[in-house]
Amino acid sequence: MFKTLSSFYFSMIFITVLLRAFGFLSLAEAEFILLLIISLVMVEDMNGSRK
Repeated sequence: MFKTLSSFYFSMIFITVLLRAFGFLSLAEAEFILLLIISLVMVEDMNGSRK
C-alpha cells in the first residue's frame, strides 16, 4: 500500500516539476502544489505511524 502511495506522490511531484519546466505553471503555483503534496505525505505518514 505504502509503495503505491509514495509512487503516486512521486509522480505528482514529477508532473508538477515538468509543468513548471515547460512554463504551464508559475513559480508560485508550483511551490504551492509541492507544499501541498509534502503536507499530504506528512499527514499520511502520521496516520501510518499511529496504527
